[in-house]
Amino acid sequence: MRNILIARFVLLFGVIALTVVIVFTLSDCTNPTGPSLGTLSGDISISPSTGTVGAQLTTNYNGTETVTYRWYKDGEAIDGATDATYTPIEAGTYTVTVSAAGFKSKTSTPLR
Repeated sequence: MRNILIARFVLLFGVIALTVVIVFTLSDCTNPTGPSLGTLSGDISISPSTGTVGAQLTTNYNGTETVTYRWYKDGEAIDGATDATYTPIEAGTYTVTVSAAGFKSKTSTPLR
């Protein structure tokens, strides 16, 4: 039994007390923190391994899942940067995160 609800009713009839206990069992309950997430099968990296402002960066993900991309500069999400490639317009530390429904996201090693 995952969840038990006990309701207690006390009725007094003169000197006789009656206690009723009702037990409810809820089947097929899910974990309130959500289902556990799987691990993406692949590795993620950025190429080239050194960045230059104005030079295109490419995400390399070798897993079997269909993933989405999110680029970050200095730890902040870059607006609209959700493709496998990104071209930096200013110096900074860049990472890319890949995600897929039902899996924990993976983030690349920072590129400076």
